Amino acid sequence: FFQAEDGIRDDLVTGVQTCALPILTFTNPPLAGQNFFAVALATTADLTRTINYVIDATPNVVGVGIKGHLTIDVTGIIESWTVLADVPGNLVMDIKKSSYLTYPSFVSIAGTEKPSLSNQAKNKDDGLSTWDVHLTAGDILRFEVQSCDYIKQFLIAIKLKL
Repeated sequence: FFQAEDGIRDDLVTGVQTCALPILTFTNPPLAGQNFFAVALATTADLTRTINYVIDATPNVVGVGIKGHLTIDVTGIIESWTVLADVPGNLVMDIKKSSYLTYPSFVSIAGTEKPSLSNQAKNKDDGLSTWDVHLTAGDILRFEVQSCDYIKQFLIAIKLKL
């Protein structure tokens, strides 16, 4: 990679600029003074997906129990969860998984690190050491609230690495 002091400069920018330009290798290099055309292709992509599930009991506080199901259309590894609530409060929820073949039998994927809030409006966990983090296309997730105080609506976001 080149830096600006190596001869790549922009007359509108001052200071040293690091440019993400690959060093080119030619099998037959162009002659001095000969023009050539090159295309740089980026090969990295954002290979993540966030599953967002909203639970809204407005104007009431969210009650305990099963709040719904969601089918998963991709295979991936869960990297983190985030909970965002309308107000600070207390919440403990469980996320359970079933395959299509074993439905309606569900098993918790959250281990001892259940998505929760403790006098908070937001919380996040990206450790997930006790989670079953593997999701397969066709799996079904069940969202269950185990306890809730003060919160009328919240979002649970699950980030997957594909």
